[in-house]
Amino acid sequence: YSTGCEGEEAVENIRLGRISTFDAESVTASVYYPDRGKNATNNFPILAPFGIAQKFEKEDLVVVMYFSNSEESGVILGGVSAYGNVPKAVIGVKDGALTAEAASVTFTAGGRQIDLKELAEKVEAMGAE
Repeated sequence: YSTGCEGEEAVENIRLGRISTFDAESVTASVYYPDRGKNATNNFPILAPFGIAQKFEKEDLVVVMYFSNSEESGVILGGVSAYGNVPKAVIGVKDGALTAEAASVTFTAGGRQIDLKELAEKVEAMGAE
């Protein structure tokens, strides 16, 4: 597929793979393809939509986009919710507000964690709505 933009790098290959290793510090991961054995790629950068890093666990199913006809340079676009891999949390926007739906939601700011469910229970116990 080509957009015809000057200087664009053509997409030659998009594949589904599984996370082999994830490096949270560099926000990179290596991927393996079950049809090619357990040999993993080099670490690839991971797309960060809206500047938000994606986190993966070993064996997570991901979409990888390669540049040129080599598997040496590419980017992990994100996880895939397919083949029984159903997300346990949902983040979205509804009526202009950011929403998070999960069994629990924890924010970490300045090294301090805040569990929203626990906070809501404490506020409720104080008699506030």
